[in-house]
Amino acid sequence: MVDGYVTRPQDRHSSQSGERGFSDLHTNQYRDGERRASKFLIVQCKRAGLESRPGVWKEGVAQLNRYLAATHRTRSQDSRTPVYGIIAIGKFLRVYEYYDDFREVRDWQSHADGSMNFSQVEDPLSLLDHSEIVQKILDEIRDDH
Repeated sequence: MVDGYVTRPQDRHSSQSGERGFSDLHTNQYRDGERRASKFLIVQCKRAGLESRPGVWKEGVAQLNRYLAATHRTRSQDSRTPVYGIIAIGKFLRVYEYYDDFREVRDWQSHADGSMNFSQVEDPLSLLDHSEIVQKILDEIRDDH
C-alpha cells in the first residue's frame, strides 16, 4: 500500500442476480485511517491482437458496467465521487467514467483544467504513442476521485 492506495488483481464481484465475475485490476484508496476503501478504478484487460475487433471493446464495456454497478449500487447521493473504468486491449486503451444514475459507463473527457480535451485525442489511445497523455489521464483520475 502506497499513500493509502491498493491495486488488487483479479478482484471478485457479484451482482444482485448472484452472477460472479472478476475485474483484472481494481484500485482502491483508504483515506485517513478509514476502514472502508474508496473503490474508484477498474481496469479490464484483453489480450493483444483483439484491438481491431469492435465486439471485444463492447464486451469490455459490458463487463465494466456489470462490475461497477455491482460495486457501487449502494452509494448514496452525497457520497458519490467519480469512478472510472479502463479497457486495455494489447497496447491500446479507452477510458470511461461511471454514472450511478444510469448504472453505466460513458466515454470519459478530461475536465481538470480544460487544457486537455480527451474527445479530441485519437481513440483508442496507444500506450506507446500517447504515453504522456495516458499519464495525464491517470494523474487526473487519481486527483479527481
